[in-house]
Amino acid sequence: MEVFQIRKVRTALTFHPFDTSHPGGRSKERYRRLLLTAATGPIANGCGFLAFLITVPLTVRYLGPERYGAWMSLSALMAFLRFSDLGLGQGLIGAISQAEGRGDRLYAQRAISSVLVCLCVIGAVLLVAFPLSTLLIHWDYVLGLASLKDRGEIQVAILLFVALYAIGIPVNMAQQVQRSLQQGYITNLWITAGSLLSLAGVYIAAIHHARIPWLVVIISGAPLLPALGNGLVLFFFQRPDLRPTLKGFDRGIAKELLHKGMLFFGLAIAGALAFDSQNIVIAHILGPAAVGVYAVVQRLYSTIPIIISYITAPLWPAFGEALGRKEWPWIVRALRRGITANALIATVLSVSLFLFSGPILLHWTHGAIFASKWLVAGFSVWAVTSAVSSPICMLLNAAHVLWFQIILALLYGVATIGCIIWVLPTTGLPGAVWSMTLLYLIGVLGPYLVYLRHSFANRAQDSRGSFAEA
Repeated sequence: MEVFQIRKVRTALTFHPFDTSHPGGRSKERYRRLLLTAATGPIANGCGFLAFLITVPLTVRYLGPERYGAWMSLSALMAFLRFSDLGLGQGLIGAISQAEGRGDRLYAQRAISSVLVCLCVIGAVLLVAFPLSTLLIHWDYVLGLASLKDRGEIQVAILLFVALYAIGIPVNMAQQVQRSLQQGYITNLWITAGSLLSLAGVYIAAIHHARIPWLVVIISGAPLLPALGNGLVLFFFQRPDLRPTLKGFDRGIAKELLHKGMLFFGLAIAGALAFDSQNIVIAHILGPAAVGVYAVVQRLYSTIPIIISYITAPLWPAFGEALGRKEWPWIVRALRRGITANALIATVLSVSLFLFSGPILLHWTHGAIFASKWLVAGFSVWAVTSAVSSPICMLLNAAHVLWFQIILALLYGVATIGCIIWVLPTTGLPGAVWSMTLLYLIGVLGPYLVYLRHSFANRAQDSRGSFAEA
């Protein structure tokens, strides 16, 4: 199979860049950076997974299923805070990748400066606005945690979680810049350092039976230190020509990127509604303990999209550069390779987790969590489905085909929440994941494939360019 031709992989997997003065060299250079990112991905993934394997039994054992479910429910806030940067981070990826393709480093530097200023303002506003919102909104009730005995502990944890996230908005911008430059392999190494730091902190916290606020500080705060170091190294040593400055702030560029970012902002809201609201619905209908069961299985299967993301995430800037050059044959070829690779990897991993889920959960949680086979099977099918759609989403993002995704995600999110509310009382937890999966196949992935067939495939067929295989 073409995607797994070992000789071509060996040729592309090198630390020496290819000549990008011709289409064949640009194709090889894109694959080189993609493969380097994918090769370092298992390092970051392995450390993150190791931390994941160790911290879950530690925290479940001393927190108990209900308080662990409460801690997991806090992660639902991430879904809604994730788009608090107004999509500027995602918009920056397209702006820098295209500017690098044009060789316009001045525009790239001004874009970075303009976005960083905006992100600092957003973070400061969030630091002030969210504590004030607690005077009107009981966030513990919104998250379905009002029934817990120690509500004060949860309220403090929520405030700390949001504060650390606000600080991380500008701090994590360096990762977006590196991804824009197709240097995700460097980002992976810094993420590895953050995972190891968090693991050490959680281990110490578990020994001392730390309360949930301390866990929030460790999990959310520890990765910020390597992220800050990453930014300093990037802008002062690796790419000082891109170093952000106040003088580099450009109101016109900021307005342009904010306009593009708002579309990503809308897509993030739609995605949060579609994919990250299940825990809140389950907490309201079945209680926090059920969230704990659902979250453990969900986190077990979250290892699959994490692995997949190291393969497909570098496609976004690569697609962006290729779109700027209108190299349609490469785009179609890379998309097919990405879908095929993701489908094979996700299928193998999903089947393995399904077959051994019982022993894994038994030993992993020390018998504290039991999940039905229907729940596990649902997550297996979902993992393959989301893996197949991942390269498609990267291409649509790079092409700024956002309204199409937003409309589909909103319709899918409303339908999924309604379906889960309807089936949950009778089917239990399996109904949630199966509703999410089946509706996605019908209402999202199907329209994606139709759109691609009538858009990008036709453009590639009409193109008269000649491109070397890489």
